[in-house]
Amino acid sequence: MIDERTQHYGLPLPHPENLLEEDVGRIRLAFEQVDGLIHAHATARQQSDAQMLEWQRRQRLRLFHHMDF
Repeated sequence: MIDERTQHYGLPLPHPENLLEEDVGRIRLAFEQVDGLIHAHATARQQSDAQMLEWQRRQRLRLFHHMDF
């Protein structure tokens, strides 16, 4: 079996010389790994967005407290 991998994440790639029975498991593994990478990215993005919203809220509060009425 030929064990080729993607350049950046090392995901398993099917190969024309491999038997289908060998590559089915590898393709399944690649999908599971891609799913995990997408989930990790989405989670990090949500955390980043939440932190940005909190920072903006605090900036508005600081500006409000420094205003003279």
